Amino acid sequence: LKREKQQVRSSKEQMMFASNLMAAVWCLILCVVTGEMKGAVTLISKHTEILPYLILQGGSMYAGVSFYLAVIQAFGGVVAVSTTSCRKVLTISISFVAFSKPFSWKYLPAGYVTMAGIIASVLVKEKNINTNVMWALLLTS
Repeated sequence: LKREKQQVRSSKEQMMFASNLMAAVWCLILCVVTGEMKGAVTLISKHTEILPYLILQGGSMYAGVSFYLAVIQAFGGVVAVSTTSCRKVLTISISFVAFSKPFSWKYLPAGYVTMAGIIASVLVKEKNINTNVMWALLLTS
């Protein structure tokens, strides 16, 4: 993608718009062919309050992708992926607080494995990391 951007000399917003436009056209064709478009149009025409939410979701997704690309450009891919992984863990943690559910001891090892995976992915992507140090950190954390 970076090479194509340099050849065409377009901005990140133009590249994102072009790729999203192509994806939208393919999705539109698929929805028309499978018959899902008719159901969607019928639903939106009956429940017009859905449309502003769809527009809000599209705008939020655009803002999120723009922010993610800015993080990659400013700090690199490793930081962006690590940040995204931590955000997902935080979202899951907040869901446990917001939506109460019975606690199981199985959540603890699953959380540990998830955090160890995030830490391992960051450490492996570092160029000057000794794998013995990485395993020692993961096993003692």
